[in-house]
Amino acid sequence: MRMRAFALLTALLLVPAAGVSAQDTQEAAGPRTGSIDFGGQFSSVDGDEARYSRFRDLRSGALLDAFKYTRRADDWQFNAAATHIGYRDQRFVAEFRDYDRVRVNFSWDQTPLFFSTGDRDQFGLLSASPYQRVGPGEYRLNDAMQASLQAICPIPTSCSGAANAALAAQRQSLLAQFVTQQASTLDIRHRRDTAVLDARVHTGRGMDLLLHFQNVQKEGTQPWFASFGFNAANELAGPVDHRTTDIGAALEWANPRGMIKVGWDGSWFSNNISTLVWDNPLRITDFTYGSAYSPGDGTSQARADLWPNSTMQTLSGTATYKVGRTGRVYGNLGLSSWNQDEDLLPHTINTAIPVIPLPRQTADVQALVTSALAGYTTRPIDKLWLNFRYKLYDFDNDTPEFPVQFKGKSIRDQFRVGSDVDAVSRATMTVSSSARAVRDSARRVARQLLTPPASR
Repeated sequence: MRMRAFALLTALLLVPAAGVSAQDTQEAAGPRTGSIDFGGQFSSVDGDEARYSRFRDLRSGALLDAFKYTRRADDWQFNAAATHIGYRDQRFVAEFRDYDRVRVNFSWDQTPLFFSTGDRDQFGLLSASPYQRVGPGEYRLNDAMQASLQAICPIPTSCSGAANAALAAQRQSLLAQFVTQQASTLDIRHRRDTAVLDARVHTGRGMDLLLHFQNVQKEGTQPWFASFGFNAANELAGPVDHRTTDIGAALEWANPRGMIKVGWDGSWFSNNISTLVWDNPLRITDFTYGSAYSPGDGTSQARADLWPNSTMQTLSGTATYKVGRTGRVYGNLGLSSWNQDEDLLPHTINTAIPVIPLPRQTADVQALVTSALAGYTTRPIDKLWLNFRYKLYDFDNDTPEFPVQFKGKSIRDQFRVGSDVDAVSRATMTVSSSARAVRDSARRVARQLLTPPASR
């Protein structure tokens, strides 16, 4: 690949005179300083523009490239800055410090990701697709194109095998012709917007309150390869529209010998587009085989589940304490709850296949996670370090799948955890109780309603 680029940046730097005079007069509110860089940005790319601009916004135009502002007093300070204002890769930061009580930091930045462009140049068409976006996560083809291709092979098997090679070649040639005629150019890109706010408030006597907020949003498109069975994938501009929000709070106490910190953290992921649906270029009506298996040429459309909404909550505690002259003991304990309860998709979107009932309507995914760390470190002599550490990670999957294993069991079975009943090792007591309840209930019903078979 050959790529040529030309970029020109012109800038003017303005330093407010007030910043100088403030130092002379020593105003009560404190001196103020700042600067502004502005001018123009001009770029030209001869080649793959998307690769050249991958994580940047290099559009030509007027440019406010940088802004800085600082104000200081004897006991506090405020700083603010911004770069590339008005472009897709702009960034803003601010900081406030009251040296004895409060520290607050804020940032908001945008990061573009440029995959491909719809421009034409001597390298040809860099990005094009016959699929048209008709709704969130829904991509369709021209119905006449699908009907024409299906007419060549009304039954998928009529185009398979050496005897039908001519029909298969005719369909492939017509498909290539349609794609060339109907493909439209498109830009594939998305942008990540990140906002972060951190604060530390000193409440006195070695105690601090810590607050954290972060919001990350992604929106746009990305390359997506959507296939039917095991055949070649179709290229789509897959949708991206989701948000992750993290919130945390903690109390921290510290002195010269030790520290204790307890906190809570929550995370929420929200996807505004839950499914992706796209047409099959070879068929406009659904078809299936006797075995209900289709190698990609039966259904008229396909559907895929995208990232589900989910949440996580965590309670944690951390402590450390100095022991003796060189020793230190430390530990951490975390308890987390993970949840995801999105609607389950039907087994197929192919209307020629009878509806298969779902085991339940929502995922109802739940998991409890326990993590712990305890350790001791010391340096008894100058050239010898001793470290002792214990780690624990327990993942307890509470997603409702457990009762399935009791189907078909005999009342004479042991119902013993680890033998004929599956369980998570660190939840043995709970599962054992459940297993005994199932066994005892089954045997009680059997004694009342069933005639026992002959003794073995």
